[in-house]
Amino acid sequence: MIQSWLIAALGRARRRRSRWNLLLLGVALPLWVFLWWGGFRLVWAYHVRLYPRHAGALSQFWPAGISRRAFVASFLMVFGPMIPAVVLALLVTNLLVWLVRPARLTLEAEASTVPGTTFRESQRKLLIAAMVAIAGGAFLGMRRAAMLTGLR
Repeated sequence: MIQSWLIAALGRARRRRSRWNLLLLGVALPLWVFLWWGGFRLVWAYHVRLYPRHAGALSQFWPAGISRRAFVASFLMVFGPMIPAVVLALLVTNLLVWLVRPARLTLEAEASTVPGTTFRESQRKLLIAAMVAIAGGAFLGMRRAAMLTGLR
């Protein structure tokens, strides 16, 4: 299973020859960081709503001497939104780059040689992945936010 996925991934990577692919990367990375930070801030806002005494204590997040329980809960609060942020960044990046006509034409031509990689098919797959990732990330982040009773 992993071998077939790897072979398919290498086939998709070989088709990427144009410089427009750099635009995908240049847009996706900063957008991912922004969405990840925003997702964490939402989880933190939920946490502060549950534990108002932690309001203004974000600077005390992961202090020296933190307990294992607090570290695991806070770690999952931080990394719970990571995967949803990646998928959303890819979804939005594809859309933004698709709006640039020369990029769209070049990338669609590259995608025509590999089945399942057109804009429409990629966006559909990313949308499904986003729904699953958001549900899982929200559950993980919010559940751990509720379990983080103390920052130490």
